[in-house]
Amino acid sequence: GLTAEPARVALCAALIQRWKEDDPAGAANIVMNLATGQIQVDLLGDVLPHWGQAGFKNALEWVRRLPPSRGQLAGLIHLSYKWVKTAPEEAAAFARELPPGNDQFIGTVASQWARQDPEAAAGWALQLPAGPTKDRALSSLTAAWAQLDPRASAEFALRLPPGPVQQ
Repeated sequence: GLTAEPARVALCAALIQRWKEDDPAGAANIVMNLATGQIQVDLLGDVLPHWGQAGFKNALEWVRRLPPSRGQLAGLIHLSYKWVKTAPEEAAAFARELPPGNDQFIGTVASQWARQDPEAAAGWALQLPAGPTKDRALSSLTAAWAQLDPRASAEFALRLPPGPVQQ
């Protein structure tokens, strides 16, 4: 027989497949209430795109209202690509307000913004307080920038203080 967790996963997946197109908010609420761990992250990744273009702000507000959790972080990362594309300063300001431990989101914002406007992303990252969050942002944006313009990225990195980020 099935254990409780595989049965919950199967139930969540079935509910999500049925509801995600007609009621993505309802489907997302089910994910947050029934699923845990990696399955929650995976199912949120399946649901969030169904909010569509017009509903992006609704999806973003829904994720922002979640309590700080792995689910919230996963939702933010899923939405960050579009958020940075449409409002990079807003996404970066939100990233800066997150509690410690959200370096993955900050790195995603930095790298996505660097693909659009590396100078603006660099200006933002340089304003972050010294520490692992700033290091993550600088590393992510420099790597993304290097794909677009290796010389400019290297020149930027050389202006950074010596340390792991510069390397």
